Formats: sequence, C-alpha cells, structure tokens
Amino acid sequence: MTVKSIQRKANLLVTNELGLHARPAVKIANLAHTFDSTIHIGTKHKKVKAKSILGVLSLEASEGTEVTVIAEGPDADKAIHAFEELFACSFNEPVGSSPQSAGMR
Repeated sequence: MTVKSIQRKANLLVTNELGLHARPAVKIANLAHTFDSTIHIGTKHKKVKAKSILGVLSLEASEGTEVTVIAEGPDADKAIHAFEELFACSFNEPVGSSPQSAGMR
C-alpha cells in the first residue's frame, strides 16, 4: 500500500516579543520531530529544516516577522495545524517576556 504524500503550507506571524530565540527554536524543532512529514520553515530570505534548532535560529525572525511553514508527507495536515497552534499561543511565552523576566540573567 502506497502512502499518499501531500504538501501543506501556512504563513504564520511571530508575535512573541523576543522572536524566534532559543526556547521557541527548540519548541519548533521538537514539534517537527513528532511528524513523519518533511517540514521546512522560512522567511522571504531563507528556508531551513524545521527539525534543526540552529537552522531555525539562523532565520533571525524577530517579532512581527511572517514565516512560512511547509509540510510534505502523510501527516502534513496535522503538522501544519500543530504549528498554527504553536504560533497562535506565542510559543507559550508570557506577553512582554524579556530575558530578565524569564530568569536569564
């Protein structure tokens, strides 16, 4: 039986104050690893594998940056939905977070 590979895409806005710094990059990579699909994330200037923490960090996506998530594989729909939820909740970071308020002194 052949598994059908589908491609899905979502344009998402980085809304947390610190952008895609280390914690969100880890959350993105960890989430990407839970799917069989190949997942890429990118800005208008660069596209990287979402499973790569360093790749995500290299996007240098600050607050207000639009990123595109592309998933291709048997669970692409579920992957895109999960990424939409992760971005919608600003990576579960408090609004107005800063390194000092997050205990990173």
